[in-house]
Amino acid sequence: MIVGSALIPLLSVQLEPSKNFNSISIHSYWNDASPQIMESTITTKIEGLLATVKGITKVSSSSGNGYSNVYANIGKNVKINEVKYEVSALIRQLYPSLPLGISYPAVSANTPFGNKSVLSYSINAGGSSAEIQLFIEKTIQPLLAQIKGISKVTIYGLERSNWKLNYDPALLAKYEISIKDISLAINNYFFKSELGKANVKSSDKSVKETYNYLTLVTNYPDKVSWNKIAIKQWGDRIIFLTDLAKIVYQTSPPKSYHRINGQHTVTMEIVAAKNVNYLVLAKEIKEKINDVRKKIPVEYKITTNYDATDVLKEELDTVIWRSFFALFVLLIFILIISRQIRYFLLILISLVANLLLAFIFYYFFKLEIHLYSLAGITVSLGLIIDNSIVVIDHIRNKKDLRILLAVIGATFTTIGSVCIVFFLSEDQQIRLVDFAWVMIINLSVSLLISLFLVPALLEKFPLRQENFISIVRRKRRIVIWSKFYSHLINYCSRFKKSLILVLILIFGLPIFLLPSRIATNNIWANAYNRTIGTDEYNLKIRPVLNVVLGGLLRLFLERKEHFPYSAVIAGKTKINVAIKMPYGTNLEQINNIVVDFENFLGEFKEIEDFQSRVNNGYASIEISFLREFETGPFPFVLKTQLESMAINTGLAEFVISGVGQGFNNELHKEAANFGIILLGYNYERLLKYAEQVQSLLRENMRIENVTIGSQRDYVGTNSNYEFVFQVDNSDNLLVNYFSSDMINSSLAHFSGNDQYVTNLFVEGKRVPVVASSGQPPASVWKVMNEPVRSDSGSYIRLKEFASIQKQKTPNEILRENQQYQLVVNYDFIGDQALAEVVSMQIMKKMRSVMPIGYSIKQIINNFWSGNEKNLTWAILLTIGIVFIICCVLLNDLLQPLIVISMIPISFIGVFLMAWIFDYHFDEGGYAALIILCGIVVNAALYILNDYNNLRKDYPGKSRKVVFLKSYNSKIIPVLLSMGSMLLSLMPFIFYGEGEAFWYALAMSVTGGLIFSIPAILIFLPLFLIGESKNKMKNKKGFFSVLK
Repeated sequence: MIVGSALIPLLSVQLEPSKNFNSISIHSYWNDASPQIMESTITTKIEGLLATVKGITKVSSSSGNGYSNVYANIGKNVKINEVKYEVSALIRQLYPSLPLGISYPAVSANTPFGNKSVLSYSINAGGSSAEIQLFIEKTIQPLLAQIKGISKVTIYGLERSNWKLNYDPALLAKYEISIKDISLAINNYFFKSELGKANVKSSDKSVKETYNYLTLVTNYPDKVSWNKIAIKQWGDRIIFLTDLAKIVYQTSPPKSYHRINGQHTVTMEIVAAKNVNYLVLAKEIKEKINDVRKKIPVEYKITTNYDATDVLKEELDTVIWRSFFALFVLLIFILIISRQIRYFLLILISLVANLLLAFIFYYFFKLEIHLYSLAGITVSLGLIIDNSIVVIDHIRNKKDLRILLAVIGATFTTIGSVCIVFFLSEDQQIRLVDFAWVMIINLSVSLLISLFLVPALLEKFPLRQENFISIVRRKRRIVIWSKFYSHLINYCSRFKKSLILVLILIFGLPIFLLPSRIATNNIWANAYNRTIGTDEYNLKIRPVLNVVLGGLLRLFLERKEHFPYSAVIAGKTKINVAIKMPYGTNLEQINNIVVDFENFLGEFKEIEDFQSRVNNGYASIEISFLREFETGPFPFVLKTQLESMAINTGLAEFVISGVGQGFNNELHKEAANFGIILLGYNYERLLKYAEQVQSLLRENMRIENVTIGSQRDYVGTNSNYEFVFQVDNSDNLLVNYFSSDMINSSLAHFSGNDQYVTNLFVEGKRVPVVASSGQPPASVWKVMNEPVRSDSGSYIRLKEFASIQKQKTPNEILRENQQYQLVVNYDFIGDQALAEVVSMQIMKKMRSVMPIGYSIKQIINNFWSGNEKNLTWAILLTIGIVFIICCVLLNDLLQPLIVISMIPISFIGVFLMAWIFDYHFDEGGYAALIILCGIVVNAALYILNDYNNLRKDYPGKSRKVVFLKSYNSKIIPVLLSMGSMLLSLMPFIFYGEGEAFWYALAMSVTGGLIFSIPAILIFLPLFLIGESKNKMKNKKGFFSVLK
């Protein structure tokens, strides 16, 4: 216990789990490049590299306008850091062969919550951003480097500089020089190559032999002499770079903006490493920053933008307060029921010992203390007290340890149900894995405490025994209750089948999940389609049966809007404004809109700060409020005004969220309710098959709005269009006139944009070199009619050999394991059964013409295609684990079935609570279902354990008498255990309404436990003893219960 207390400050305390998915991602960018270009020039090459790396099990990618994302899943037994290192080395070799202008592909591990910073500062000064950067590098970063636990420090908002070559296109044409020639000449001038290492021998034999690295360097870029860079020899003359262009060193045009309260600022974000205590780390960082503040000049200001520990402390304070309040209520409840201080102290000592011993395991297993693990600690409080109450009560009344088998079984069933977390999908598991480990550790330690510490404490400090009068009164109450309970069992036994039928109907039969038709062609499918798949059944019978037989299960599952399985985001009240403009707009156009909103927000004193992030085509504004205005009406009033401003702007699409009902004025023109997916290894050929499917669909009068995209279109998306340059496929033309470099160079020249040339590295910093003709963007007519120089040296007009067309372009190109994916989305007017018949006919036609390597299938969206499917199998597997454990402990097959029958009865309470109180059934609800699978069987196990022992001790007595004796012996500790669990959740219900995770967890467990009470009182004896032949009509039978 002393060790556990000492390890508390060393535990990793964080806001959210820091574990990574077992996968990596590679991101690269290329301004204004289309999805097809990104896929062919970057994505395909990176995927090819990943195919050579051992340990990678799956590769998928998405290529869009100006970006390429490649994702690689890694095997379970492979270390992710080793794979990252190998992939980074391969990327380093690949990058020089990529086209100019592509950003360096960044390799990172995928995390469910992103790499969130622990602290963020803004640095303002009177000088330039270059001076601020120098100040950060020389003053702040050396101090931060001394702190252990910092993963990285990122600086945003710095002005970048570059060398710009302002060239005359006529001069380049005259000397037959391309931008690629200039790039090659600059790279050769600053050539640098590693030659290896050379051994250095010393005359002193006592000195070990050393070696030096050798590097060949032609020129250093620190002092650039542009007039010495030779480009080409033209006759007797050497053409230098300065003969072709004027070179200037300038500030690069911004590619994005990041402003705080409308002011440009330099932001420094500090990201914590894994398994680090946020509270301790943030305290060290703040001390270093405060030391810097005391020494810097007056014109420098360091302001805290974000502090993750504020939210973490608030969340911790809330959870700890509620947990202590729940614990206080529990202990007071136990004190009132037991009316013994010694009993109260026994429970308190066992609880404290359990938690302190558990902290030792938390530390050595490197568990993180965050929202989910705190939930595990809170929920386990009731279970810890449960074990202690049952053991204390049994030892006090029975004077033996025969209850220990039941305690072990009850604990193992709960642990077994929690272990199901390890069988969930990766994204679900990564959020709940610490929750599961905390529950497992706490319950395991609780078992040891119950087996050894509690009996030892009872032996050393025995509880006060009841006097004779109290015993007589208690037994008299037992006789009265037993008589009533016996009549209740007899009465219910007469209607046993009816009660079971009513129970089944209340729970519900999942017939509403049956598909309208089965799309396969076999005996069973045909039989299904001729019966349940008929139009008469689907249109007339199905709606009635769904309501009559669906029960609470149907009401629960049909409200899919209440199943937001996503990461829990804890924090202050904020309003988020997302702004999106059409494809093709530039950065300044969207920035002007953001500036208008910033000017509007700057007038409100109730706002603490607002942060703007502006990118090409997309921007966001995050608004935070002063604490005194967070819970008042002001956020709602401001949101209404922002909505009015968005409507009046009319230049972009807005999504405003954070408080109240979300606002969205996006115009989704091409929403569809059905989709057919095609997979294949050649994109162009796959696109032709998709167009054939599109044509077949359009022939049906019930189908409209048929579009081809990269994925299923659930809400509708706006189409992007681009001008496609198509060259004649003649081999002669391609050899003599065209090449990809010539086409790219010509089109870049006509675009008016800066052309990337190369990079120079000065003092370890990358300085880009770009070229510009200084001409405005050309019109389509000019592109096709102005003479351009071909590879053969002659001048041609592009219209003579090529055409240009405006075409719809896919937003993304998706691939998985080298297979391209296209989806034909469409609207079908009619019922789902008829739509499936039409889609099956079309797929049958397409399969007859599609070769091997290409496939087509319908996208099915129902209960069995989402997270609910994983949850259903997880619950069924949990019930199976509980059944196996009960079979081993009870040495029987029938009694375990009776035990697990308590689980669906408790689920009725969960369904009813979710339907009545209309709360979001998020991760907390899923965790509650898994927990209930374990804890609701505990009461049945305690009673059954006593029942089996009494059957051995009194073989001549009827099953009902034995059951009543076991029931009377264990019902009080069972009800105390359930009451303790319910009381531990009350603070989260009364004070946490609407909160993510906690509220759903508390409400669901409460509903399940409440409905487990009638399950124990009524259905357990019905299933166990049924209708007894011995009606126990005389008092002798009742008094035999007390023996």
